[in-house]
Amino acid sequence: MERKVRIAGNEYVIRYGIRALFVFERLAQKSFEVRTLTDTYLFFYSMLLAGSPECGITFDSFVESCEADAGLSEVFSECVRSAVRVGRQFPEEPEEAVKKKRAKK
Repeated sequence: MERKVRIAGNEYVIRYGIRALFVFERLAQKSFEVRTLTDTYLFFYSMLLAGSPECGITFDSFVESCEADAGLSEVFSECVRSAVRVGRQFPEEPEEAVKKKRAKK
């Protein structure tokens, strides 16, 4: 999932995907799990770096931009929600079918 966002007068691409998860884990130095407000904004920042790796925006500058423009965090949140909605369109495999596949191996 990809969107464009304007930060401090410049347009950037944000990307929700595996690269954003990798960036988050590298920055947070932990497995991907969003539990706190800091995790949330670090993930938003990771989405920015995944889509615009050469943006040159520090995490502190990113947080300041989010404070100055409340709509900015909403753009990131909507990008995540959209990706989750797309993922829900694919039916999950029933747990019993997964167990049977594992037993056959």
